[in-house]
Amino acid sequence: DLAQYFNNIVITQDWHPEDHISFAKTFNISQYSELNWETKWPDHCVMWTWWADFLKEFRQDLVDKKVLKWTQKESDSYSSFGWIEKETGKNLDEILKKYNIAILHIVWLATEYCDLATAKDAIKLWYEVIVHQRWISAVNMNPRDWEKAIEEMKKLWAKILS
Repeated sequence: DLAQYFNNIVITQDWHPEDHISFAKTFNISQYSELNWETKWPDHCVMWTWWADFLKEFRQDLVDKKVLKWTQKESDSYSSFGWIEKETGKNLDEILKKYNIAILHIVWLATEYCDLATAKDAIKLWYEVIVHQRWISAVNMNPRDWEKAIEEMKKLWAKILS
């Protein structure tokens, strides 16, 4: 039960429109192609679809604040800190400070992209970062991407839990 371990729980959730700028199909190009030095991805976390939702085992009723990310077509960043919430005009750092959160637990996807970028930004902003290895997964477009990302997070002083 999350509530016994944490005073406040803030989560982020990717919530993309169907024509999001990160999607290859938006530009009619192949998935994983580069366009303007950015990888264009398969559709993922599309609003109102099963693949944007959390696992049913995740107790959302214990969450104090859920922040939807990348809800606008032209807004994208690998880091959870790289955007501003449309409804409040606040960024993730401001939201976390409002809830007196100093420790970030990183789980889910994609280890070498979103997880790594979020960990880097969090550490720059003086958050303690804990990465849960068994709850993350890599895209692994290149050999050893997952291991390289974990090693980089360790060098940045993120705590890595198995």
